[in-house]
Amino acid sequence: MFPPQAAAMQKREGERRLTRIIQVREQDRGLAGRVRTNVQIKRDVKKTVLETHLQENLASAQQKELRELEAQLISKVGELGEGHRAALDNMQV
Repeated sequence: MFPPQAAAMQKREGERRLTRIIQVREQDRGLAGRVRTNVQIKRDVKKTVLETHLQENLASAQQKELRELEAQLISKVGELGEGHRAALDNMQV
Protein backbone atom coordinates (compact mmCIF):
# COMPACT_ATOMS: atom_id res chain seq x y z
CA MET A 1 0.00 0.00 0.00
CA PHE A 2 0.93 3.54 -0.51
CA PRO A 3 1.63 5.62 2.57
CA PRO A 4 -1.34 7.98 2.05
CA GLN A 5 -3.69 5.02 1.69
CA ALA A 6 -2.25 3.32 4.76
CA ALA A 7 -2.61 6.53 6.76
CA ALA A 8 -6.21 6.97 5.61
CA MET A 9 -6.97 3.35 6.49
CA GLN A 10 -5.43 3.74 9.94
CA LYS A 11 -7.42 6.93 10.45
CA ARG A 12 -10.70 5.19 9.51
CA GLU A 13 -9.85 2.26 11.77
CA GLY A 14 -9.12 4.64 14.64
CA GLU A 15 -12.41 6.45 14.05
CA ARG A 16 -14.31 3.13 14.02
CA ARG A 17 -12.63 2.09 17.27
CA LEU A 18 -13.45 5.43 18.86
CA THR A 19 -17.08 5.19 17.71
CA ARG A 20 -17.32 1.66 19.11
CA ILE A 21 -15.81 2.76 22.43
CA ILE A 22 -18.40 5.55 22.67
CA GLN A 23 -21.21 3.10 21.86
CA VAL A 24 -20.01 0.68 24.54
CA ARG A 25 -19.78 3.49 27.11
CA GLU A 26 -23.32 4.60 26.31
CA GLN A 27 -24.56 1.02 26.63
CA ASP A 28 -22.77 0.69 29.97
CA ARG A 29 -24.35 3.93 31.21
CA GLY A 30 -27.78 2.70 30.16
CA LEU A 31 -27.26 -0.65 31.84
CA ALA A 32 -25.94 0.99 35.00
CA GLY A 33 -28.99 3.27 35.06
CA ARG A 34 -31.35 0.31 34.75
CA VAL A 35 -29.48 -1.55 37.50
CA ARG A 36 -29.69 1.51 39.79
CA THR A 37 -33.39 1.84 39.06
CA ASN A 38 -34.03 -1.85 39.78
CA VAL A 39 -32.06 -1.68 43.02
CA GLN A 40 -34.01 1.41 44.10
CA ILE A 41 -37.32 -0.29 43.28
CA LYS A 42 -36.35 -3.39 45.28
CA ARG A 43 -35.19 -1.20 48.17
CA ASP A 44 -38.48 0.72 48.13
CA VAL A 45 -40.51 -2.51 48.07
CA LYS A 46 -38.54 -3.91 51.02
CA LYS A 47 -38.98 -0.64 52.89
CA THR A 48 -42.73 -0.67 52.28
CA VAL A 49 -43.03 -4.29 53.42
CA LEU A 50 -41.00 -3.53 56.54
CA GLU A 51 -43.06 -0.43 57.34
CA THR A 52 -46.28 -2.40 56.94
CA HIS A 53 -44.97 -5.19 59.14
CA LEU A 54 -43.83 -2.75 61.81
CA GLN A 55 -47.16 -0.91 61.74
CA GLU A 56 -49.03 -4.20 62.16
CA ASN A 57 -46.79 -5.21 65.05
CA LEU A 58 -47.20 -1.81 66.69
CA ALA A 59 -50.99 -1.93 66.32
CA SER A 60 -51.05 -5.45 67.76
CA ALA A 61 -48.85 -4.46 70.70
CA GLN A 62 -50.98 -1.39 71.38
CA GLN A 63 -54.18 -3.44 71.31
CA LYS A 64 -52.66 -5.99 73.68
CA GLU A 65 -51.52 -3.24 76.08
CA LEU A 66 -54.96 -1.61 75.91
CA ARG A 67 -56.66 -4.92 76.78
CA GLU A 68 -54.27 -5.40 79.71
CA LEU A 69 -54.91 -1.87 80.97
CA GLU A 70 -58.66 -2.34 80.63
CA ALA A 71 -58.41 -5.57 82.64
CA GLN A 72 -56.39 -3.75 85.32
CA LEU A 73 -58.95 -0.94 85.38
CA ILE A 74 -61.83 -3.38 85.83
CA SER A 75 -59.90 -5.13 88.60
CA LYS A 76 -59.10 -1.85 90.40
CA VAL A 77 -62.69 -0.60 90.08
CA GLY A 78 -63.85 -3.90 91.58
CA GLU A 79 -61.38 -3.52 94.46
CA LEU A 80 -62.55 0.05 94.98
CA GLY A 81 -66.16 -1.13 95.05
CA GLU A 82 -65.30 -3.81 97.62
CA GLY A 83 -63.51 -1.22 99.76
CA HIS A 84 -66.49 1.11 99.51
CA ARG A 85 -68.92 -1.67 100.51
CA ALA A 86 -66.68 -2.66 103.39
CA ALA A 87 -66.60 0.96 104.56
CA LEU A 88 -70.40 1.17 104.37
CA ASP A 89 -70.72 -2.07 106.33
CA ASN A 90 -68.37 -0.71 109.00
CA MET A 91 -70.40 2.47 109.26
CA GLN A 92 -73.65 0.52 109.73
CA VAL A 93 -72.28 -1.64 112.44
